[in-house]
Amino acid sequence: MIANLDELSRFEASFGGNLCVYFRSGEKEYVSRYYVQGIKKAFQWKRKGL
Repeated sequence: MIANLDELSRFEASFGGNLCVYFRSGEKEYVSRYYVQGIKKAFQWKRKGL
């Protein structure tokens, strides 16, 4: 899945080290542990305006 960082609302820890990503539209997706670190970094950069 490809997601627009502007549409991400929040993250929650999920089972087995996975991440649940919530979108502004109310939809949610589960992210594999493999991608969690990269998504968190991208979201932090976006919040800092980088």
